[in-house]
Amino acid sequence: MPTLRILPFEDADLTLIPMAGRRALDAAGRKLSLRGWQQLSLLAREAIVSLGAEAEVDVERVRDLITGASPPAEPIASPAEPPEHAPSVEVEAVLGSVPGWAALPPVARYALHSYARRGKHDKLRAAYASMSSGASQSTR
Repeated sequence: MPTLRILPFEDADLTLIPMAGRRALDAAGRKLSLRGWQQLSLLAREAIVSLGAEAEVDVERVRDLITGASPPAEPIASPAEPPEHAPSVEVEAVLGSVPGWAALPPVARYALHSYARRGKHDKLRAAYASMSSGASQSTR
């Protein structure tokens, strides 16, 4: 089974930062503006997305790939990864029970947790619906 890199509800052209890219940047403790992201080469963006889709993010490789971004990435505190065994309280407050949570790829759990944490409940519901509906998943 190929690694999930682009979630079913995301555009695959990497013009916007997909959740796997955001997960990689968060793990590396870096915030990169959309302009900085778009300034990176497509190969660098693809590599960052691939790293963010892995079970463990290679933070040093992510930092290397964004070196020289313009504007430069800003250091941030790395948020904790969402729990692997069960959804966070924030996710459950919106979705209730989430069957199969532990079986979701790390980037899918990250996306759901991120939307819940930021209060984007409509996006959370839509993302979960697209994940649980068996929508085709791009592995670009």
